[in-house]
Amino acid sequence: MDKSHEPLNQHLINLPAGTTHIKVGDVPDLLASAFYPLPDSYGRISSRESNKRGVEKAVKAGTITPLIPDSLEDHPFPFGDALDNP
Repeated sequence: MDKSHEPLNQHLINLPAGTTHIKVGDVPDLLASAFYPLPDSYGRISSRESNKRGVEKAVKAGTITPLIPDSLEDHPFPFGDALDNP
């Protein structure tokens, strides 16, 4: 049986009700946990690191726009630690 078109075993990303924004720095772990629910699995750790690089590239390309949490204005220097601790 050809399984090449079957969906991956994906899990939902649960956010608190009413969530309208998430921290850019949280995105890599949210995505990794959706594919690898076991917290310390090699797949989740590897996925988190890969997702982190992908998020950084998306920010640099302008695909993701980090905002300042208090004002929701564009972050003036959205790189490095600023993504994890806005």
